[in-house]
Amino acid sequence: MRIFKRLPRSTFYTDRTSSFSSSKGQDAGSKKEEKCTRDKPSVEQSEFNTPTVNEDARMLSQCDCSYLAMEARDLVYKAPAFSLMETKELGLDYLVRLMDLLEEISLCEKCSKVKVYRAFLQPLCHSILGLFRLFYRSLREMYNEMDIQPVSLKGKEAVDDERPMILCQKVYLQIERLHNSVRRLVETLKDKPVFDEDAWKLIDSGAYRLVVCTASLTGFDSDLCY
Repeated sequence: MRIFKRLPRSTFYTDRTSSFSSSKGQDAGSKKEEKCTRDKPSVEQSEFNTPTVNEDARMLSQCDCSYLAMEARDLVYKAPAFSLMETKELGLDYLVRLMDLLEEISLCEKCSKVKVYRAFLQPLCHSILGLFRLFYRSLREMYNEMDIQPVSLKGKEAVDDERPMILCQKVYLQIERLHNSVRRLVETLKDKPVFDEDAWKLIDSGAYRLVVCTASLTGFDSDLCY
């Protein structure tokens, strides 16, 4: 029996779709342009699903979480097209910066007393999950040999065959941090007014699903993974 239902595609970013030409004459430039359009953030969708705060000043003042949340939001806005970065590790570094912010936010309980801040957290987590989904799909392409983007510029500590596995292990740790942060936020917010249980369940189950899929990239179940 299938444990997880397929989740709706992220409304914050355009989904990555693969289309391959049967023509043998397709050049590398057109492939690079195609990869750019697949994981480029959609401006219209971003505006629709963006947390709204009136002049940021309505956020809290008793701790630094408001500033952390604004910084995380800005990183989501400015997220690069991962496939166009020089290496995959640079994309991972970007996600690590996001997770450092979200993890610190999830450890604070003072913020949950402010209504506008509570409303801000759910779409923020949803957007970060969307970025991790995009990066996970780039890992799948790497294993399916559809992606020739270098893993790392340094990598002298590992042979070529080991680098993809090391990268996947690092990504797994970050997605696990995301899942743990979401669980903490749910525990903190669930008894507060206007808690959207269904929306948080989708984020929680989506993060868990990515944890499972990333851990089993070399033999993932197509019914479970993206």
